[in-house]
Amino acid sequence: MLKDILAKPSIEFIEARDGGEAVALYRAHRPDLVIMDIEMKPMDGIAATRAIHELHPECRVLIVSKYDSPAFRHAAAAAGAFDYLL
Repeated sequence: MLKDILAKPSIEFIEARDGGEAVALYRAHRPDLVIMDIEMKPMDGIAATRAIHELHPECRVLIVSKYDSPAFRHAAAAAGAFDYLL
């Protein structure tokens, strides 16, 4: 859904099936922005965000979730996400 909303000819999207693949794709491509789902298995979005942030603290990771939870928001910020959107 986000890909359809944000699609422009100048924007390239790389999609991952899970958090581990997201980290690997980040290493390979170093995108300007990572839009991360919080709910993935086996590595969730919080763990993947933390791993990406450890590789490159300047990376901008936006976590998107259906969970409006202060605990998830806090975990996302602690992992290095720059924002958390419902």
